[in-house]
Amino acid sequence: MKDKIIKFMDEYNINNYVINDDMSVDITSDIDLSGNSIIDFPFKFNKVIGDFDCSDNNLTSLLNIPNYIGGSCYLFENELTHIDFIPYEN
Repeated sequence: MKDKIIKFMDEYNINNYVINDDMSVDITSDIDLSGNSIIDFPFKFNKVIGDFDCSDNNLTSLLNIPNYIGGSCYLFENELTHIDFIPYEN
C-alpha cells in the first residue's frame, strides 16, 4: 500500500506529505489535483493543512477525501453522484 501512495504522490508531484501508520496521508501544504481526470483516490487522505483542489476531474464519490481541510475545498466540475463521505466536524 505504501508503494501505491508514493507512486500517486510522485505522479502528481506532491512532495509535502506524511504517510501515517494507518496508511492515511497528511498533506502539509496546499494540494492541487485539478484537471487530472481522477476517478477516485486509491488511499485515504487524512489532513490537508492548506487548500484541497480536486476540481475538473471525474470523481463520482467523495470517498477518501480528507477528514480535515485547513483551507478551501474545490470539487466543482466532477461527476459526483452523492456526497455521502463528506467530512463532518463538530
